[in-house]
Amino acid sequence: MAGVKINSSDVITVSRRINGLNKDMKNGMNDVASAMNTLDNYWEGAAANATMNKFNNIKSSYSDARYNVVDAFVNFLNEQVGQGYSQTESVNKSLASQFK
Repeated sequence: MAGVKINSSDVITVSRRINGLNKDMKNGMNDVASAMNTLDNYWEGAAANATMNKFNNIKSSYSDARYNVVDAFVNFLNEQVGQGYSQTESVNKSLASQFK
């Protein structure tokens, strides 16, 4: 992988941004669910039932799973690439200094 450079502080910055966006999407889905529940009080009929059922199916099937996958990715970036790389680099420098 010649030429590939990783800046661990940039990785941590990006992971924080992704984490924030992930939380925003989760909160956004909750906001939509709240609006859908309010709409349910005023909208009746087959189309209303089908729409509510489809939304609830999407929310229960994908919302938490998507959030958890992105959250796991953020944790990987933080722990393995960001902090893990920094810690490994510090240990390597310390070991190398012993051989000078």
